[in-house]
Amino acid sequence: MAALGVLVAGVVYLRPSLAPPAAASPTSARLPLDLGGWRLGSVSFGDVDHGAIQFYRSLSGPTSSAFVTSDGGRTWRAAAGDRTGFGLAGFLDRRTVVVQTGTGGGPTTTRLSDDGGHTWRRLADPRGFTGPGLPAFLDAQHGWWLERPPTSDPRTPAPVALWRTTDGGRSWRRLAAAGLPQPGFPGQWVFVDALRGTLMFTSQAGSRFWLATTDGGDSWQVVKGPDGPFPGTSTTSTALLRHAGRLLAWLVEVSGPASPNGFLAAPNGTVDIAAFVSVSDDGGQTWSLPQAGPRIVQPTYLSLFPAMDDRGRLLLLDNRHLWVSEDGGATWTVRLVQIPAGLRPAWLASAVHGGLYSAAYQTGPFDVVTPSTPLTLIRSTDGGAHWSPVTLPRPS
Repeated sequence: MAALGVLVAGVVYLRPSLAPPAAASPTSARLPLDLGGWRLGSVSFGDVDHGAIQFYRSLSGPTSSAFVTSDGGRTWRAAAGDRTGFGLAGFLDRRTVVVQTGTGGGPTTTRLSDDGGHTWRRLADPRGFTGPGLPAFLDAQHGWWLERPPTSDPRTPAPVALWRTTDGGRSWRRLAAAGLPQPGFPGQWVFVDALRGTLMFTSQAGSRFWLATTDGGDSWQVVKGPDGPFPGTSTTSTALLRHAGRLLAWLVEVSGPASPNGFLAAPNGTVDIAAFVSVSDDGGQTWSLPQAGPRIVQPTYLSLFPAMDDRGRLLLLDNRHLWVSEDGGATWTVRLVQIPAGLRPAWLASAVHGGLYSAAYQTGPFDVVTPSTPLTLIRSTDGGAHWSPVTLPRPS
């Protein structure tokens, strides 16, 4: 990993000049109240004012609760949906939000609102097995829904089925989806327009490969996707981001093979995480050589993902450092940011015009994160320089 030549926090990674980051001192803040066993799950904002959050907890069974805001989190109202099971929520644009809820082993209910969560309509679900899984929407009208039903024997998975809507989910048409593999597991998939899209697939042996379509999902072809550039490393996670007609793949690499036990404590107390960015301007048909992103030192195998703002900039919040790339990951700048004492950013949830939103661990004075560390929400309205807690509703 040292061969990456990527500088870490405390300097600016910007070819060809270096400059010290702006100093910032944490301020004290009154920590949000305990949520009574509820834990913050998904966070999504369409603009600086309109957003959705989802809480979950496990008592006798999993329970979820979703809320929406139209004033940047100053007030919240409960979203339409079932109050038991799990939940997913996401904004498609400034006003359109999709929420899915359901019980652990039963069918799901998927609803869409095009007025920021004031009114809702139920989406027709074309899948035979209506389990967890949101449709992938390009905009408020065009979307795709992918299904792989579970089977009793994972060695013989059921065929993948794919549907498309052009009327906002009121009706769906099943696609031939020729070329989609039968074995393996479909991962993240993104469309850049009504015809072009890409899909990441994982084989039963664990290897990843990429497919692309140029006819709206009727047929798929295997393409050479983005891969980590160095031998002796492993890709722990991959994320796809979209801005206008451009796709970016964010690859997180660690030295050596991936931990067989998942995200465990790192050897020697820390783990070096190297990020790479690959770009596609043709809907995933071809990808650029990966560019080295920030090199991050973490106490465990934590996956850090960037967000993309309305200007197409990549933003990565790593503890108290905000990394920014304005050229698709080719170069980066970093600055220290001011986070209230007792809070530590967990992941950058939304980067919208006029505001950044991030989940944050309530670590207290010791700044220690464990699996049970509670989460809250923080916001910046000055480009990430200063952050403050957002008052969250109390689920009932």
